[in-house]
Amino acid sequence: LPPDGSFAQALADETATVELSGMVKPDPQSDVGLILASASTEFPTDQLVGSPAFAAVLDRLASHFDAVILDTPPIGAVVDGLYIAPLVDAILYVVRSGSTRQSEARAGIASVSSVKREDAVVLAVLNQQDSADATYRRQYAGYGY
Repeated sequence: LPPDGSFAQALADETATVELSGMVKPDPQSDVGLILASASTEFPTDQLVGSPAFAAVLDRLASHFDAVILDTPPIGAVVDGLYIAPLVDAILYVVRSGSTRQSEARAGIASVSSVKREDAVVLAVLNQQDSADATYRRQYAGYGY
């Protein structure tokens, strides 16, 4: 499904009420409804996701769907996730195995933890781990390698 930019446009128009019916697109391969953001926009995304309109959209989505999942750019490179963190129930912090430095992961988790709601949880996920490497580490973990 190609993004059409209507979501960013609706959030940028401070005088309009964001109408979800035209933005939620059914995924043809599942029962999932999607709102696709555009790859780039003329509007600063931190202003869009930090706006009262964005918070209102999340509230309406939460009342209509069992779960609302937001995919954001990596924290550190972009601040969008830090604006969204106080609005969500849980944060899934995905770390790419062998690519993300431990210090970067710790700093990112500390950043979202400092702005999240008190009752929200932060869960870390190690992604793209080579299973052979994991087996080797488990086998020799006791040797202090």
